[in-house]
Amino acid sequence: MSDSETQQTRQMLGFVPQPNLRVSRFLALTEPYWTIPRLLKFDLSIEQIAQALELNVEQVRQAIEKQGEEGTGSNS
Repeated sequence: MSDSETQQTRQMLGFVPQPNLRVSRFLALTEPYWTIPRLLKFDLSIEQIAQALELNVEQVRQAIEKQGEEGTGSNS
């Protein structure tokens, strides 16, 4: 079966390609944490950030601490 025949068969059967679920899940879980530094620049409180990202305050604090540790790595 050729590639075009395979595509036609998939279309006939209603095949819908699925996104890579592992990547999608990773992005869904990590995206809020990459947003935190941006929100801090707007002078939002930790409580406001937690509420906006639907996280708890402790998750936001841990993310800030972790990002601070990563930012102070020994690159010199």
